[in-house]
Amino acid sequence: MLKEIFNAARPIGVEGIRSLRIHTAIGASFPSGHTQTLATFVFSMMRIYKDKMMTILGLFLVVAVAISRLYLGVHWPKDVIAAVIVAMVIVKSSEWIHERAYRYSDFLPYFIILAIASASLFAFKTESYYKGVAILLGYIIGYWVEENFVNFDARGPLDRQIIKYIIGMTGLLIVFVGLKMILPEAPSMSFIRYFATLLWATAGAPALFVALRLSNHRIF
Repeated sequence: MLKEIFNAARPIGVEGIRSLRIHTAIGASFPSGHTQTLATFVFSMMRIYKDKMMTILGLFLVVAVAISRLYLGVHWPKDVIAAVIVAMVIVKSSEWIHERAYRYSDFLPYFIILAIASASLFAFKTESYYKGVAILLGYIIGYWVEENFVNFDARGPLDRQIIKYIIGMTGLLIVFVGLKMILPEAPSMSFIRYFATLLWATAGAPALFVALRLSNHRIF
């Protein structure tokens, strides 16, 4: 939505700036969609898994992608900075909503977000916006499922952590890459792919870890 609201021009074609791989530059410039997508995913995983190595790797990837968008000359510095901030706001807001729902049985924020996000898909029909909404809804729904039905404990011995990492990343690639291969190119298909990816990461993988006895349920 922010891309459509600000409709900021990219640095492509600006004198003194060399732009590469411009086919990856879809839509307006502000904020960076690639950076925001990855940052939202990484911050979500940091919140759920609470794993030091995953945190380090995730933050490295966010910085690497942000720098790469600047190096390719398809974004301004403010675009990638804003993207990280937006990702943080999305994740923290989602946590606040979950906290209210869990403590006070207040599900109104859920319905408001779902209603606004669903309705806005008819107004902003760009692929980047569909991806953003899919990530938001995938995280919110997946987080709710994990908190209420899975409650997996991210801690564990090193050998199990390695196995979980391999299973989780394999599943992630199967969902993300597999759906890209079989689904046609369209904003609605991108929505399905990103939504399914976040749902796997936030709820599917944790549920599988518990089912395989690689993780225990959290003890409150």
